[in-house]
Amino acid sequence: MIEDFDRVSYIFRDYLYNFVRLLKDNYNEDLLSIILFGSVARGKWNIESDIDLFIIFSNKSSIRTDINNQLTKIISDYERKSKLKNSKGERLFSTIQDISLLIKDLHTFRTIFYDIAMDGIILFDKNQTGSHFLKKIKKRIEEKGLKRVFIKENDYYWERNVKFGEIIEL
Repeated sequence: MIEDFDRVSYIFRDYLYNFVRLLKDNYNEDLLSIILFGSVARGKWNIESDIDLFIIFSNKSSIRTDINNQLTKIISDYERKSKLKNSKGERLFSTIQDISLLIKDLHTFRTIFYDIAMDGIILFDKNQTGSHFLKKIKKRIEEKGLKRVFIKENDYYWERNVKFGEIIEL
């Protein structure tokens, strides 16, 4: 099992560590991987930043709607009870935003996978499910010659060198 909390900003580290423990307690064997991505993972967060988490569940998990409803309640309760504070002791109002999928759903490609692969910090990973996923998407980025171009600190777009007449696929 892999956990890489050392790469997480100290401001978010305990908050996320406790949240991951809560999910592990609630989902047991169904929870396969939790990956932090986005501005918090890049260390470029600001006061308006969300905490973006990509969560992978086993195919044995109950109906996806049930998982999402239960997870929404867990997140809401956790945010209400746990106070995230900055280095000055001031409360931050960052909310947890999750993308939750069953492992079988990883076969349907989504462009957000590129962002997850580029920024991803593994917070929990059973059987290297998340690690294998990140490697697969990073390989796809390399094979397609994609490059992320930043306009501002947290604004970017994806660029690809395309030759005239070439058929492209994201």
